[in-house]
Amino acid sequence: MAFQTRGGGEDAAEADFPESNPAGLGSGVGAGRGAGGGAGGAGFGAGGGVGGAEEGGDEDFLSASIESDSVLLRRIWQNEKAAPDILQYETELVERTKTRIEELEEVIDLLKADGRKAMERELHTMDVDRTKYLLRAYLRCRLQKIDRFFLHLASDSDYYSRLSDGEQRYCDRQVDLVQAHMEKAVLLRLPRRYQSMLKQADSSEAPDMIPTPDLDTFVFCVATRPLQSVQLDPQLDDVIGMAPGELHILRYRPIRSLVESGALMLL
Repeated sequence: MAFQTRGGGEDAAEADFPESNPAGLGSGVGAGRGAGGGAGGAGFGAGGGVGGAEEGGDEDFLSASIESDSVLLRRIWQNEKAAPDILQYETELVERTKTRIEELEEVIDLLKADGRKAMERELHTMDVDRTKYLLRAYLRCRLQKIDRFFLHLASDSDYYSRLSDGEQRYCDRQVDLVQAHMEKAVLLRLPRRYQSMLKQADSSEAPDMIPTPDLDTFVFCVATRPLQSVQLDPQLDDVIGMAPGELHILRYRPIRSLVESGALMLL
């Protein structure tokens, strides 16, 4: 496994949170789980559902589906945790995972009536618990970034569009609450030119009081497919090739598009 350190010059929660519990982390997978019940189950075939709990094929298919989704969840959680900025919300994967968790929980309830299938029930329960953990961890990681960068996210249309509908509402509420508190506690007591929550003074050309992600931080990454030319610094024409499985330490800014496309996975 190759291990390289490279750098360049200056270059540049549940998805729909209930109002009382924006993270949706307190119980189960959250309130938005039922919304995808119909569409998410379409892949199981007409009449498949969970009615065939006695048929091992349906149970095995549900378990295999949640297993593959768990692998994808682990990958997007790793990327989200390692990336300095917030990544695109994976709506389809999250909704599909919530739907399959719900369906497999119904299978587990049916298996409880059959004492001979206690082992099978426990295996399904472990699969569900593991997937719930990954899903909550992914949503919690995103909430932590919103809490830290809510002003930046709300003022940047590109980043704001990466949030789910529930995350956008949470971000907007954070902005409103913090602004109301700051005005009442501090800003309205200052001279008018210093009353902005975004700028140090009216004379400032750009918002200079908003915390922003450090895109020039270094990250560990692994290529998921062969990459012939990864440009690390346009000014220096610094280009490298990456083979699948090679571990690199690179500046995040030049490779962020490769992370977003899935060509690189962060560690």
